[in-house]
Amino acid sequence: MGSSEQYIKNAAAFAQPSGGIRTNAPSQYAGRQKQYLAERSALFDAERAYLSSDYVNADVQGLTADFYEWTNTNIRMSDIIRPSASLTRKNDDVKQILLPELAVDYLPIGAKIQAMGSTWICINPSNISSARATAIVYRCNTAYNSYDCYGNVVSEPIVIEKSNMLGNDNESPENLILMDGYFHVICQLNDNTRRLGQNKRIILGTKAYYITGFTDFIREFTNDRDSVHLLDFTVRIEEPTEADDVTVNFIAGGNTQSFEAIIGGAESVQVGELTTYTAQFVSNGEIMHPTEDCPITWEWTSSDHSVATVDVFGNVSGIAEGSAQITATLAQNPNVSATASITVSTAGMTENVSFIGYVQSSVRQYTSAVYTAFYFRNGERMPNGVTFSFSGADPSCYLVLYGTNDDLANSTVSVDLGDMLLKQYFAGESYNGSELSLDDGVLYQTSDPTKYNPVRTKLVDGVLYAVTDELGFNQVMITAVKPSPVPLTITASYGGVSKSIIVDLEGY
Repeated sequence: MGSSEQYIKNAAAFAQPSGGIRTNAPSQYAGRQKQYLAERSALFDAERAYLSSDYVNADVQGLTADFYEWTNTNIRMSDIIRPSASLTRKNDDVKQILLPELAVDYLPIGAKIQAMGSTWICINPSNISSARATAIVYRCNTAYNSYDCYGNVVSEPIVIEKSNMLGNDNESPENLILMDGYFHVICQLNDNTRRLGQNKRIILGTKAYYITGFTDFIREFTNDRDSVHLLDFTVRIEEPTEADDVTVNFIAGGNTQSFEAIIGGAESVQVGELTTYTAQFVSNGEIMHPTEDCPITWEWTSSDHSVATVDVFGNVSGIAEGSAQITATLAQNPNVSATASITVSTAGMTENVSFIGYVQSSVRQYTSAVYTAFYFRNGERMPNGVTFSFSGADPSCYLVLYGTNDDLANSTVSVDLGDMLLKQYFAGESYNGSELSLDDGVLYQTSDPTKYNPVRTKLVDGVLYAVTDELGFNQVMITAVKPSPVPLTITASYGGVSKSIIVDLEGY
């Protein structure tokens, strides 16, 4: 009986865990037979790997559906080369790694690992024969630089397989051909390194190298073209040219490449008026237009907000008499910018009404836009409120909410399609704002008179007027309820002066 019990205990010890373990293995491994005790080995690694002295935290590629996405995890990095007097391959340049995480038993060839201050590349994975995700990785011992589409310097880590140059004689007598010095390079195949097949030259250190033997077609899975993630080639030393940057960014042909911005707009604007500036990105003398792969956006700033302000779209508003610098900076590369001077004046001005800030030219259905207008006298913004009127689009196509600057800046708006009411909510509060309703061509606003200025709007001869108290309002929020074939005209008036803008009410 004792022997039987011992046999049962042994059988239980070698049994596989029930239920199996879900891993990141690709679909190509669906027919792979699991190794004997593979799942038990995985459980042991996951529970005990942290006790080893070579256990490190790392960022690893190749563990998700997006090959180039980084995942933070823990790995083991073991030596596989014994210390020796050889200088061609150091034991810390080549490691065997193990990923002990339970759900990981696959690491693709060409994946990068960032750990211990260096970038490593998976050269020889062992996904099929090993019960765990293990691989041989090389430490990237140098990098080459290039420019991306915005002019940013991109540093790509690469492996020089042997750091000793294989020959170094640049003389070519007529009767003898001598090999130049050359190295074998291994790196990841990605959008950056793929361009080396056309550029053909790189700078390493302060020397130029010509690329030959460009191999970008070795697949991990025979019938999967997208499984090519490793690139190797040979670089042969040659003298740098005047076009090569070998002192600053170390880029082949870098001295001939340029990236700059051009800014355009009015040189002057009157107080209370609005003008629009534009910016363009110029790469190597050619104006670049945004694409899906290389979108172009700008960040706008003013040197003196008390004189002129600028919004995210380049709209410049004159605030007070004086001068300011308007700067456009490429969001994708802060080193690319352009600056223009603008003068704000009151010449010839007595009084006017002007919309300030970003004036949105269209409002999409069930969304809102805020418009701000002020009355100016001799270039000075007055505290008086303005009266808004609306014409063109049918009133059933839009809803109107009036307010002071603080009211609209700190509120959000929702549309109740059941009763066609526009409700205003203030930050951190339950609903206690105003409601607007349309009745026989008259748009009414109901609000708490202890907190908000009540307003009544009335339709007269196709024009919707806002009747307010003596203070009036400076902001109006328009919400599009349904699209209108006729655009909405918004007019801000005070006394005998007014200003109108056109707004399209669009559908989805």
